[in-house]
Amino acid sequence: MPLQSPTNTWAMNRIKPRFIFFNVDAVRAVLMIVTFVALYLSPQATFPALATMMALLSVAYVLNFVATDALLPRHISPDALPKTHTMLQGVDQITMVLGPAVASCLCKLSP
Repeated sequence: MPLQSPTNTWAMNRIKPRFIFFNVDAVRAVLMIVTFVALYLSPQATFPALATMMALLSVAYVLNFVATDALLPRHISPDALPKTHTMLQGVDQITMVLGPAVASCLCKLSP
């Protein structure tokens, strides 16, 4: 990921963060659909399809994170900014911990 920081900084300076923030989710949805179709048509290509999807999702995650950081100061008052950043970091950390736990529970429940 060493190249992502300069790339993201360039993107935030050239493209509106709001545009990136909202369109990254659309790209994620398309990526999920494309991966589903690829796995449906070629089930033996599980690893390449999932590895490619995860690599592209990591780029989308970083772009989304940087866009959020660039977008917040434009819409939040300076005195509320630390509290907002704290809440965002808390949600991010909770999802990092609970996401895999929920996924493992769902795997155990599936037939």
